[in-house]
Amino acid sequence: MAKLSAVESEQSVPQFVSRQIPLYYQLQTILLEKITSGAWGPGHRLPSEAELGESYGVSRITVRQALAALEAEGRLRREPGRGTFVIGLPSGGPGLEGSLEDFTSFLKSTTNRVTSVGRVQAGVEEAGRLRLPVGSPLTRCCCLRSHRDEACGVMVHELPYELGRHFSKANWREPMAQVLHNKLGIRMVNTRHSVRASLSGVNVARLLDTRIGAPLLTVERIISDERDMPLVRSVTHCRSDIFFLVSDRHDEESCSQTRPAKNHRNGTNGKSR
Repeated sequence: MAKLSAVESEQSVPQFVSRQIPLYYQLQTILLEKITSGAWGPGHRLPSEAELGESYGVSRITVRQALAALEAEGRLRREPGRGTFVIGLPSGGPGLEGSLEDFTSFLKSTTNRVTSVGRVQAGVEEAGRLRLPVGSPLTRCCCLRSHRDEACGVMVHELPYELGRHFSKANWREPMAQVLHNKLGIRMVNTRHSVRASLSGVNVARLLDTRIGAPLLTVERIISDERDMPLVRSVTHCRSDIFFLVSDRHDEESCSQTRPAKNHRNGTNGKSR
């Protein structure tokens, strides 16, 4: 019968970060991490509900809710009389190995579907990035990036409304710098990228077919004109079970690279397929 190790049992209870967050949701996140990290591979038999409840200090009802949620996500298979098993995800998902530029190139190679375009007011974060007063009108476009019909990223473009209002729906599927130059005569010369971890909100979770609060890799790109004025902010949210960032140091020089997390769809790392 599958059981948690002594180390896992001792470390499990402190992983609950807040009693204000439903315990079943926190347990679901902890168990999902064991699956996505490869600690529990395809076919692994989970401990029983009673053993999980004892190990994590929660009721069997809480355990049952967490397992049901993971089963609904297609992560687990429950067999009456046998137990609960990890499901191996189908192969064919996107993967990437290389530099941040390779990551950007990969996204350009995916299909791009516009899901929404609208006028919004700049919040504190947007205003700071684009050097605008808070409340300034922006045009915001949300696009879904897919690889072989599987959603792999959500990209959100934001730019001053006076520029964005000239964009057609087709323009949003083209490179922003190219559209600004060809359509409005604005030459974009500088691009700055930043990478951070984030959590999936309601809209991103729906588009990526993941759960609210799931960890994401978020890449932000700020494009500036010849006066070094930022005019376009593009933010791409990717599932962190597909991509992650690693930093290699060679000859005392640091080099950041974007590589795939262990590909749970086929059990290997690899370049984009």
